[in-house]
Amino acid sequence: MKFKISSYEDINRVNFTKRKYKVVYIMVGEDPYNALKGKIPVKIGISNKPDKRKQQVADSLKPKDVFVDGVKQTIYIRNPQLFCVSVPLAYAEAVEKASQDALCRRHQERTGTSSKISGYNDWFQVEDLIDAAVSLMIGIEEVEGDISLDKAENYSLAISRNYYNHEFSNAMEIVANKLPVLFGALSNPDETALSDKQILDKSKKKYLLREVKEGDVIPPGENPEDWLTLVVPFKNCVKKKLTARARIPIKKEDIANVDWNLEKLDIIQIMSLIAGSMGKNYVEGIGSMRPDRRAVLFGQPRYGGVKRDGSFEWKNSIEASPEEWWRFVQVR
Repeated sequence: MKFKISSYEDINRVNFTKRKYKVVYIMVGEDPYNALKGKIPVKIGISNKPDKRKQQVADSLKPKDVFVDGVKQTIYIRNPQLFCVSVPLAYAEAVEKASQDALCRRHQERTGTSSKISGYNDWFQVEDLIDAAVSLMIGIEEVEGDISLDKAENYSLAISRNYYNHEFSNAMEIVANKLPVLFGALSNPDETALSDKQILDKSKKKYLLREVKEGDVIPPGENPEDWLTLVVPFKNCVKKKLTARARIPIKKEDIANVDWNLEKLDIIQIMSLIAGSMGKNYVEGIGSMRPDRRAVLFGQPRYGGVKRDGSFEWKNSIEASPEEWWRFVQVR
């Protein structure tokens, strides 16, 4: 699954142009009474003016008394914020339904419970916002396949980098910064990614430097024959079983004169190649690197208030947010 993820400073402050066709959106609400026990309320809907629709949804939300396992409790979803928006689609209604179904299936398979929120139409609870975004992508893919459309521009999503004054601001920031990496610069379980995995497993190597294949990302307008792709496996610094493979574009002329055995790169050389691509803006989605910890940050660095010395507090350093950092698999 490969999508173009366009990041904006804050799509909740965008005045959307009313179009003929509707977009499919994901909104994230707050749960001040903690009725969802830490889960995140999301709404998947359609509109040809999502900023106006957000206000309509906000005005319609009221506290409701519901029964959960025979116990009466009050639930109140409020303060909806746009998290993710598709391009206008002629078949938005079909994508909306397919995305909702995909979200419900994924949640049922993982938890054995329904993701629907009682009393709130088209609102669902998720443990991780990435599930909502992936469900929207699945919905688009399923409908595109059904009606035999092959238009790459429809595989595009707009997302915010920043959110303000919201219960789930941090969760939205983290996932918004992950998406361009996960679906723009990382392998996924498609044919190309499986081939990379098979080669890595067979060779026992912990990286792969190969020709550019379909689905790899290189700078626009460049000739793929002038580039190589560095495939590097990572493990999450907190969830050790969570793995990913990063695809890093490497320009051939940048390594033409290096005195390295490209078949036996060590970890320092691999980090140097990645740092070089980051410095020349060849790669997106990797926000920082910690050579001493052999780890990279997937997503954008986030900064807080200004300190007295003029520096900024780093909100997602590896010490503060290790779950956002990924460690190189040890090179053999």
